[in-house]
Amino acid sequence: MKKSFIIFCFLVFHINIFADTFSNLELSQIRRDIQQRLEQIIKTQDENASADVIFSFKKPKKKNKIENPFILSTIDPKEVEGKEIRSIRISIFSRFTKKTIPKDLEKKLRAITREYAKSYSFTYNEKLVSKASFTDQLKELNLFEAAILCSLLGVILIISIGAGVMFFRRKSRKSDNLGDVITDSVSSLKSAIETLAASQGMRDEFPQTSKPMSFEINTGSDSFMKDLNIESLEEIFMDCYWCEEDEYASFLWTKLDISRKSKILSRNKLMGDYANYISNLEGIDTGNINETYYFNPLGLGSIDNEGLTKLIKKYKSVFHLLPKVRVANLKIDASEKRVLMLTKFSKQDTELELQNINWDEYKTTRSRSFDSSHVFYFESLEEEEKFFDEGKVDFTLVKSFPSLVWLTYLREDDILDILDPFTAKELAIAWEGPENVLIKLESVLPEKKVELLKSYQSQVESKRESPIFMEIVRKASDTLIFRQSQRTA
Repeated sequence: MKKSFIIFCFLVFHINIFADTFSNLELSQIRRDIQQRLEQIIKTQDENASADVIFSFKKPKKKNKIENPFILSTIDPKEVEGKEIRSIRISIFSRFTKKTIPKDLEKKLRAITREYAKSYSFTYNEKLVSKASFTDQLKELNLFEAAILCSLLGVILIISIGAGVMFFRRKSRKSDNLGDVITDSVSSLKSAIETLAASQGMRDEFPQTSKPMSFEINTGSDSFMKDLNIESLEEIFMDCYWCEEDEYASFLWTKLDISRKSKILSRNKLMGDYANYISNLEGIDTGNINETYYFNPLGLGSIDNEGLTKLIKKYKSVFHLLPKVRVANLKIDASEKRVLMLTKFSKQDTELELQNINWDEYKTTRSRSFDSSHVFYFESLEEEEKFFDEGKVDFTLVKSFPSLVWLTYLREDDILDILDPFTAKELAIAWEGPENVLIKLESVLPEKKVELLKSYQSQVESKRESPIFMEIVRKASDTLIFRQSQRTA
């Protein structure tokens, strides 16, 4: 009996040590956080896309272990939990490859990854296949799930060892003792399984807590008001306004309750049109609100990027007080930014310059103009041809009246730059328009791609409302506006 008790104590101790190895759950939570943020961005252009995140860690510093046979464990908990991320490997599974992924989309993906590690790498795969290993999936377990898993394994081991011990000692025990041990062990196993099932139901019923490293605005609650007041909220919205971080502004706007929205709109006349515009966009969380600047902002809402650039050139110490989004949009080159970053200013010098600034001198009177959020699809080819035959075409209407006809107002090299990233099958889905327009566009493409395109047309249905069609129109709109600005410059 004593031997059985010793074996049981050893198993319990072993289970605890095994469970402790799962106590460092921040890594798996951070992994999920990065994965969800990346997928939120990539899915704006490919709803079937997914991302996989794999960490590599720095080797822990060696410590002198105490060699004492009476000490059961010399493991320092910090050695288990103190893993430092060396680099991150990101795998993006979507319709994009390394050559075809839009630059602005890739820039946003890399910006998120830089928040977590300086060293990172990206691979782009067209096949949507998960590359997560069994070990990575095991790391997804939270603390409770890991403990339950260890407990279940321990109960199974107890049943097995208990049965073995009773088998070898059956001569000195009554035959029904083995049955009692097994019955008790099975009852423990059943209880553990029921506990796990109940806890899973509770986790599904109650909301999850906020993820680490991702600041969340609690909709309608007072807790967020204690962190950021209305002035701070107005500041970050105006930073988004001048820096055209509209998707992030949309994300923040959906998180605010009606009361705070009303206060911001009543304080700032520019926010009316801006709120209408961002309300129709799909929000993307870039995490800019994490910056401590917004707890005590300078009040730059009425100063656009040009005015702020003039201010910085005169009062250089203010450069170090600005949030990242405003620094990135200053109208100065990289060399000037480097000089400003390397120049150190004392707290006294900075305070003196702030006192001498005449803020009204740098305020702007201009405002941004926003495209209409209304979209009108042509119901027939005749209606489409009539629209473009009625006279001078206004390029500000491109997104409101999506059509491949807009491409014909561009140069051939511009048309090829827009259409070339798409595969023949993708173009077949978007190949809808007057016949003479399609013939002109096909003349720009390689012959083999045109042949594939025509073969796919009999297999897929072309739709003006498809994401590919709208992406082509968006690129056409941007190029048309750019070319028009070049002609007027």
